[in-house]
Amino acid sequence: MQTHKRGLGRFSALLVALALAGCATAPDYRPPRPDVPAAFKEAQGGNWKVAEPAEAGHRGQWWKIFGDPVLDEMQARAEQANQDLKAAAARLAQARARLGEARADLYPGVGVGAGPTRQRPSPASRGLPADASTSASTLWRAQAAVSYEVDLFGRIASAVEAASAAAEQGEALLRSVQLALQADVAHAYFLVRELDAGQQLYEGTVALRERTLALIQRRYDEGDISELDL
Repeated sequence: MQTHKRGLGRFSALLVALALAGCATAPDYRPPRPDVPAAFKEAQGGNWKVAEPAEAGHRGQWWKIFGDPVLDEMQARAEQANQDLKAAAARLAQARARLGEARADLYPGVGVGAGPTRQRPSPASRGLPADASTSASTLWRAQAAVSYEVDLFGRIASAVEAASAAAEQGEALLRSVQLALQADVAHAYFLVRELDAGQQLYEGTVALRERTLALIQRRYDEGDISELDL
């Protein structure tokens, strides 16, 4: 009978362990792996380089290589005034705040509070007549509480992992929006510069034609050429 109880106890402990193991942690995310060949024909020359995406990396002030102060000023003004960039920065700040909240659950929480209590004792508690007057007093109380949640089933770790992924996504989105804005500003600026250069070329051409016409008119007035040449 004792052997039967001992075996039943072991079986129950085994069931509990299996149940805890089954819901202890969330499954790890594994990105899909596409089927790609081991080598490409372009890699035979030794110049092949595997792509290394860096959406979250800061591209820096790449437009400064042009050495144009007007473009530098326009980039700064666009970065300060663009609403899409501000929205992306706000989403990144929100994601980082949620990541901080999720990480805070990994550590014990401490709460402290203090406050006054206004009270007036009854005359009976002082041994006084029922119509006697008693004075009110203020009682200050302070209390502290410590709480800690054991991450038995991996809920907190999964929340931290999800918040970290959201923060990385927000960082990549911000850098992508920032790069797109910088590229648009630079493209528009150089397009305007191109149009300005074309306008100067046309104005110079018109001025040259006007001087040529004036010279031909003068030669005609002097009788050096015919009216057909004019």
